[in-house]
Amino acid sequence: MQRQAYPDVAAKIRRWAQKPNPNITYGYRLRGGGTHSLEEMAKDGIDFNDMLRVLRTCRITDLRQERGEWRHKAEGRDKDGRDLVFIVNLSDEIEEIEIVTAWAVR
Repeated sequence: MQRQAYPDVAAKIRRWAQKPNPNITYGYRLRGGGTHSLEEMAKDGIDFNDMLRVLRTCRITDLRQERGEWRHKAEGRDKDGRDLVFIVNLSDEIEEIEIVTAWAVR
């Protein structure tokens, strides 16, 4: 895992994720009905509690513009110590964290 490079962005994500009902969405829909991010999370055995734990304690290790949006690489560990990575978009107006994709580091 890399060092944190954007502590102000990490603090915002942690604060939003700490809310009782955080505004978290799961990216673009696939033709079959699900979303890419939920499929990737399921593939690596990442559940909602794992995701919340990482977002509530995350480090941001990369920030880049892609498809006209800023994408943040949020990294952390689940309760079992697995290193997890979430690529997220943020919407300040509605304090939304959009999960673009996720994976467990092997």
